[in-house]
Amino acid sequence: MQTFIGYLALFMIGSFMGWILEVFFRRFFSAKKWINPGFLTGPWLPLYGAGIVILYLIGLINISWWVQVIIITVTMTLIEYLTGLIFIKGMGIKLWDYSNMKGNIQGIICPLFTIIWGVIGTVFLFLLKDPIEVFLNTLVSSNLSYIFDFFIGIWFGILIVDVLHSINIANKIRSVVKVSKQTIVYEKFKSFVGNQREKKKNFIIPIKASENIKSNVSKFLTSLKDSLLINPKKDNNKETKK
Repeated sequence: MQTFIGYLALFMIGSFMGWILEVFFRRFFSAKKWINPGFLTGPWLPLYGAGIVILYLIGLINISWWVQVIIITVTMTLIEYLTGLIFIKGMGIKLWDYSNMKGNIQGIICPLFTIIWGVIGTVFLFLLKDPIEVFLNTLVSSNLSYIFDFFIGIWFGILIVDVLHSINIANKIRSVVKVSKQTIVYEKFKSFVGNQREKKKNFIIPIKASENIKSNVSKFLTSLKDSLLINPKKDNNKETKK
């Protein structure tokens, strides 16, 4: 797979597969309920999309398989850490929280999920890489490739709109948490807002840009000011491995 469209398709597939994985993980292991995960509204997680492209590129390197697994594990953990840190420092938003996990660093990464990244990388490398590559090569080289290209373009167009929509919401949240000098756990905030509206209706769109975001954030901070759901920024730099 050497075409640019092929890599875009791989990113799309990874984003969607990651979203499905996170939805079921939250339903059966962590939150024990259906939650639309991540920063964006649609059924995609770009972090996984970028991750699967990187996994594929690492798989092309002519080195021992166990070295590939180590590189994959370290790389994916680093991506997770940098992504989490950027959102915390830049927007005052914590997309996920491992604070209750042993050995966590700033609640962003922890040994358990580092191992999980390694397992996911190994499964992709030995079970999924070749079938996905064959599938994409078939689509790209088929007579219907122009339809596939059009679909990819539409998908990325929707993704860009989703990103802009979510950034708009994040900026409104940031304007409130910046004053209070706190970091808000994004999924708990989405759940808080969603509980005030019809749950089924808002699984995919738990937060709307048209809503009074600042008011909801203020209510959320007030209702949870004495709980562990809120993490003061001043304490973030003090968090170390437990």
